[in-house]
Order: sequence, then structure tokens, then C-alpha cells
Amino acid sequence: MKAKTLARKVRTLFTTDPRWFFHYYSKYGTQNFNFWLDKQRGRDYWDATISGVNLRFHFHTAYHRSYARTAHDNGIEPHLIEPWVKAARVAQVIYDIGGFNGIYGLLAAKANPAAKVVIFEPDKINAAHIRENIRINNLRNCELVAAPVSEKVQTVRFSQGGVTGEHIGETGDEMKSVSLAQMPTADLIKIDAEGFEVGILRSLRGKKKGIVLVELHPLFLDRAGDTVEDFYKEIKLGEWRYWPLGDRDAQQHFLLF
Repeated sequence: MKAKTLARKVRTLFTTDPRWFFHYYSKYGTQNFNFWLDKQRGRDYWDATISGVNLRFHFHTAYHRSYARTAHDNGIEPHLIEPWVKAARVAQVIYDIGGFNGIYGLLAAKANPAAKVVIFEPDKINAAHIRENIRINNLRNCELVAAPVSEKVQTVRFSQGGVTGEHIGETGDEMKSVSLAQMPTADLIKIDAEGFEVGILRSLRGKKKGIVLVELHPLFLDRAGDTVEDFYKEIKLGEWRYWPLGDRDAQQHFLLF
């Protein structure tokens, strides 16, 4: 372990509220116990009905099992899912950027079998879950692109951890990114890029407008050298109309059209 990394971990250990450690490891322990319990029962997926769409969510890690069970309990972002599914039913080309387990892309593909759906997810563990979710739901109109999306095509590093929040940064696997500027125009796009949202919007300039669901991460925009002011500037330059869909923790959600 590098000296700087070790120093950072030690500093975190002595400056973090002990209650946070208790909460974190209790949650982590519960996730792993429930994962083990499901495996003992021979279960490796959970069924879910979301906005009237029936799906199965495979899991081979404790983190993905927790998310699959939450989907089963209908606890996944209804304020975002409902307008997404409604728009997906009439779209022809749909992009889910930042797929995690593919929930948005899977819902779109199942809700509209005539649409072509592409899910972008560079994390290897997450991508494996998406592939299996596409298979067990028999979605012939849905494909995975295991590459990050950025403003321009370039070589980047992408973190690998098999959880939500993986992102382009200084560490991770070296990959070549995809730019929507070189992709066919989509009617519906979801962007959850952990700080790289503004650059992806820039790549859409000059293309025919569809509907874009954006999860903005104000705390992470500096990863790409952007600010919240840059986001609103891009909305104006791109001549987007927008509708706020509410906040979740530090994330802000918008529907652009």
C-alpha cells in the first residue's frame, strides 16, 4: 500500500464519527448475510414490477442483491422511473448512460420491444450483471456497450468496484471512451455519469433533440472541470427546456427536452 493511501486511511480512521462506522458496517454485514441466505436458498435473482413493467434482476454480489431486493419492493426512484418509462414507450432509440445493473435500459427495452436500447457501463462487475439481466429477461432489443461515455472520444481510466458511483478518474482500468457526438441520434437518454454530465450534454450540440433525464452530481462536477453554473450555461447554449424532478441526497434530477 502506498504511503499516501495508508496515511489517508489512518486519518479517516481517527477523524470519522464512530457512529458512522457502526452504521456502515451494520449495513454491510446485513447485505452480506442476506446475500448468503439467498444463495443458500438457491436464489440468484429477484422479480420486480416497476411502473407496470415486469423484470428479473440477477445478482452475484451482495451489493447487487440488495439493489435487486429493493427493486422487488418497488423502492427504486419512482419520481424518475415513471416519466422514463412513459417516454420509453414511444421512443425508437434509447441510451442508458451509467447503467449500474441496467435498470433504466432494461425497463425501456421491456416497455417498448420495438425500440433499440443501448446501455453503457464500463465497470466489469456491473457489466456482467447487465449481460445476465438482458439474458434472463430475453431482451433482444437491448445491448451493452462496456465503455465510459464522455464529451470526446479519448483514453481514460475508469474505477472498478461493482457498485454505484464508479467513474472516470485517476485510477482504474484504462479504456477508450465513447462520445454521443459520434453515435446515432437517440430519442431518449439517461445520463448518470458521476460528474461528467455537462460534457455529455455538450456532445449533443447540433444533434436532433430528444428527451434527456439527467442526474446532476454537483459535488463531483470538478472531476471534469465543470461547475453547476456550467450546467445551466449548457442548458441555455443547447436551447434546452428543462423540468426539475427533485433531489436525492446531493444529486439533482432534471428532464431536458
